[in-house]
Amino acid sequence: MTLIGLFERSPVIGALGGLSIFLTACYSIFLYNRLMFGKYSQHLKPLLDIDRREFITLFSLLVPTVIFGV
Repeated sequence: MTLIGLFERSPVIGALGGLSIFLTACYSIFLYNRLMFGKYSQHLKPLLDIDRREFITLFSLLVPTVIFGV
């Protein structure tokens, strides 16, 4: 709705706003594909699953979040 109002007020700025939204979506898709399907860096070691201590910490944060959310 903001973009429609902007286009009615100033078509040039509205077109630039629409173009910027389109280019942002294109870059987001490109970045997602690059991150998910790109090559692994040789400088990063592979991450392992979480251990028991990390699971307990995350679970203790998850329970109040769900209770307060409900």
